[in-house]
Formats: sequence, structure tokens, C-alpha cells
Amino acid sequence: MLAAAAAYERLDLTSFVMRSALPAAEEIVARHERITLTVRDSARVLKLLEHPPKATAALRAAAKRRRQRR
Repeated sequence: MLAAAAAYERLDLTSFVMRSALPAAEEIVARHERITLTVRDSARVLKLLEHPPKATAALRAAAKRRRQRR
């Protein structure tokens, strides 16, 4: 069936399968790797980027441990 469909489209089987499967694969990967924020969440992220909170003691300690591992 795939070979016949590829022949009708004048494509080799690999090209036919890739052309058919690639859009579906891109959509699946995008759905799993993309984060969609609400308007409220987007505003919160922007606010935090513009005015980041002060580093906590735990964060400073983690950064220090990270620097020492290098």
C-alpha cells in the first residue's frame, strides 16, 4: 500500500514516508516541549525577569557547590 501511494506521488518509499510522517512528528515534539502560559502567568514571568527576587541562602549554597565542582 505504501509503495503504491509513493508511486502515485512519484516519490521513493522513504521520501513518501518522511513527507507524511514528519509533520506529525514535529507536532508531537512541539506539544511535549512547548509550554503555553496564560496571560496572567506570562505577566508574572515578565515581572520576575524585570525584577528578579533576591537569591536565597539555599540558592547561594548551590551556586557555591557548583563552582567548586568545576
